[in-house]
Amino acid sequence: METINWTTARINEILPEEFYELVSSNKTHISKTFPGTLGGCTDLEATISFIKNNIAAEKTGKTIFSISGTLQLKNSSATSASKKSIIKS
Repeated sequence: METINWTTARINEILPEEFYELVSSNKTHISKTFPGTLGGCTDLEATISFIKNNIAAEKTGKTIFSISGTLQLKNSSATSASKKSIIKS
């Protein structure tokens, strides 16, 4: 199992391809804790919409979406979420 240390990234800094891969490769692990994220990221197109919606919700003060911590990933090729996002709201 691979361990990845990572830093906090705002939702507008997340690349949708990386986020989809992260969610997709960890479905079982996150299903009980993040069912909304899992349901909102069923494919890349849905993930892009999920990220855009959360960027908009954050701007209106409805939510704060960020990622931080240490993950143990199985069979993942996910990279750092510190790259600038291609998503613009």
